[in-house]
Amino acid sequence: MLAGKLFVFLIVSLTSCCFRLPTFPEAKLVQEEVDALEEIARTLGSKYWKFNADTCEIEMVGVTQVPPKNSAQRIDCECNKGNNSDCHVTRMELKRYNLPGVLPTQLVNLPRLQVVDFAYNYLNGTLPREWASMQLTSMGDSKGTGKYYHSHHLVPRSEPIFWHNPP
Repeated sequence: MLAGKLFVFLIVSLTSCCFRLPTFPEAKLVQEEVDALEEIARTLGSKYWKFNADTCEIEMVGVTQVPPKNSAQRIDCECNKGNNSDCHVTRMELKRYNLPGVLPTQLVNLPRLQVVDFAYNYLNGTLPREWASMQLTSMGDSKGTGKYYHSHHLVPRSEPIFWHNPP
């Protein structure tokens, strides 16, 4: 009886290691968007940028290697599993990093971006005209008022919108 059970165990073990079901490659952020994120970080004034395209996570960002107290970052990616292993950025938040740059026109290179929030940074400049073509549904107010702009506010403007830490 024991020999029979051992034989069944041996057959099951051998077949499970030799005959595997086909697997699909892990979903990964497309290279064009990885490059766009690096350009965006530079435009925002970040001296340090490290992004993991496999996990869709920011590993380092800012003007110093140590993040400021209460800083927060978030990147959300939407991935299509299966035969299409492409992921796309849908949300980008970099809050309280004291970034000194300007509003990045390169956001248009993230075609599925819907939410952007750069609250409590020293960003300045006008809303880039290129943003009018984007599908943004929400844009945080970097002045720290807690107000958010929605897509109907994203029309090309000539007046400056200054994004900085509140007094």
